[in-house]
Amino acid sequence: MDSFVVPANSYDGTTAIKHWKRIYSENELLENIQCIYADGTFGGTFRRQMKTKYEIEVEIPIIPIAQKGKVEIHEKRWIVERTIAWTLNNRRCSKDYERKTENANAYMIIANIMRLAKKI
Repeated sequence: MDSFVVPANSYDGTTAIKHWKRIYSENELLENIQCIYADGTFGGTFRRQMKTKYEIEVEIPIIPIAQKGKVEIHEKRWIVERTIAWTLNNRRCSKDYERKTENANAYMIIANIMRLAKKI
């Protein structure tokens, strides 16, 4: 599990590629990943590079499987959305209280570790 904070004006796809290159060399478990679920912003360059360099499929749910009112429900997308919501449920992650991005990253990781530990 990893987290990183970047400026709001950086493009998600290229930032994710740079981050993936850094963590891929540090963690041999990432070699077993076959599929990544992402939203539409990761469709272009990120998807192509993950497929060619790492042989990892990037799956982007586009077609809704159901609709409730004005909300479209996409298969697998709820996994990403709920994970973010559960992480932000932690008090320290709900707002940007930290002065340094390293601290914000650390609290994101701690919040997810706490979330997963509760399931054991």
